[in-house]
Amino acid sequence: FWVSEHGRPISCGNSKEADVRISENIRGIDPIHCVFQYTGRDSFEVINSTSSRDTFVNGDRMDAGASRILHLGDRVCLGSLKHGKRFTVVRVSNFDTPQG
Repeated sequence: FWVSEHGRPISCGNSKEADVRISENIRGIDPIHCVFQYTGRDSFEVINSTSSRDTFVNGDRMDAGASRILHLGDRVCLGSLKHGKRFTVVRVSNFDTPQG
């Protein structure tokens, strides 16, 4: 999915109202589990829901309600590390081109 600097935040969860709907068969996913949004200057963040369900960035657990800036190659996991839904940040701006 794409998070645009001109768009609204993108919600992820197992609810029909979530922008990115995650299968109800994955344990540990909330109806609105987290939100991805543009923060300015080619920067994006993930905001964990206020529940006790797990969200991890690069294997580090986020506290409920916490946010974290995402970088190229970061891995976001919703739910348990073993059975959760995983995303990888593949691009954070229009300027991420290989150098050299």
